[in-house]
Amino acid sequence: MYVTCLLSRFMQSPIMLHFTATKRILKYVKGTADFGLMHVKHDKRELVIVAMIGQEAEYIAIVSVVNQLKWLRQVLANLGFKQENGTVIFVDNQSAIAIAKNPVYHSTEVQPVDILTKGLSKERFETLRTRLGVC
Repeated sequence: MYVTCLLSRFMQSPIMLHFTATKRILKYVKGTADFGLMHVKHDKRELVIVAMIGQEAEYIAIVSVVNQLKWLRQVLANLGFKQENGTVIFVDNQSAIAIAKNPVYHSTEVQPVDILTKGLSKERFETLRTRLGVC
């Protein structure tokens, strides 16, 4: 990620060197697409992102891909390479697809966790606090 952040500094006026570096990054990503990180140890503690069930892990991966694609499409548009058609994302996990299609998972009206992550009106805060069972 460091190298992509470094390259992004030159988006306003890239030169051939930047395009060459970008091409090299894309080749690297293509060649390491099957690589993964199982877990990391730091100070005798394991730092692991854990999903409650496999479907959630798959869905989290889909969301991450979509966010990266949105960013990349914007970068390419800024460089004059606007993509007119949608980008196809292949997903083979039916449960993750069902989660992605279910609006309940995306509606802010039914997300009690908003109380921990967003600035809310007093009424919304009290409603969510009640849903969480906090008196």
